[in-house]
Amino acid sequence: MQNKMLLVLAAMTLSSSAFAQDVIYTKKGRIEKSKIKEIGVKTVTYKRWDNPDGPDFVMPKAEIRSIRFENGSEERFVEDEQLSPVRKKTVENLQYGKNILSLAPIWMTNTSPIGLALSYERVFGKEGIWSFILPVAYSFSSQAAYSSSGDNRKSTLLWAYPGAKFYIAKRQDGKAAFALGIGFPIGMGSIEEDRMIFDPVTQTSAYTHLENDISLLGVMMQPSLNIQPTEKIALAIDFGLGFPYTVKQSLSTANNLGMNVPYSNGTPLVNFGFKIGYRF
Repeated sequence: MQNKMLLVLAAMTLSSSAFAQDVIYTKKGRIEKSKIKEIGVKTVTYKRWDNPDGPDFVMPKAEIRSIRFENGSEERFVEDEQLSPVRKKTVENLQYGKNILSLAPIWMTNTSPIGLALSYERVFGKEGIWSFILPVAYSFSSQAAYSSSGDNRKSTLLWAYPGAKFYIAKRQDGKAAFALGIGFPIGMGSIEEDRMIFDPVTQTSAYTHLENDISLLGVMMQPSLNIQPTEKIALAIDFGLGFPYTVKQSLSTANNLGMNVPYSNGTPLVNFGFKIGYRF
């Protein structure tokens, strides 16, 4: 009977020793049985459970997922994965303004690599899934004559791109979003050239100043990358690819005179812009 009592006491002692330990669970899945000495601001100091008289070990808190103490309590150093979407949703629902006013110091089109634009965007819905957008751009270029008269060319076009944007992919923290938009470009302006024209009556050629007024309507797909570094600052990189379905020009003989008239022969509509905006 006495031997049985000794065996029971030994088992209870071993059982108590087995559970009287602190356990560190790391983010990489490692389990460290230990005796916690100190939990600092950025580190945790402990001794290994199998060597209580050995040296102190220090582990950065950034590597620790949780610690279960010998009394059964637990301290977590990162959010549970099941709870993180709640936090992420809260971050996504920051009170960003519904209006974005932007300046595009870079705006390129078919007719000119030089241009600038102003843009207004109005975001709708609680989640900000879609928006109305209205960029207005001015593109211009001027080339001096070198080897041929056709190089002496100037174009000035005023554009408007009313349309809608649909945000189809967002980062979880809400800082960046990809959007796919559709726009209906409206362009009007003029293309001018100094070109050598042959007169069949006089059988001579002379420089002639040609000016062709253009107006057009089209449709365009407009993907964009939108970045929100702060609550007030909005950045965007815009692309556009489409086609004109109505083109009018004042100089109907432009092609016959050798003058290049953009968009009149099914030339696609293309643009690229970088925008810096204020959200309010």
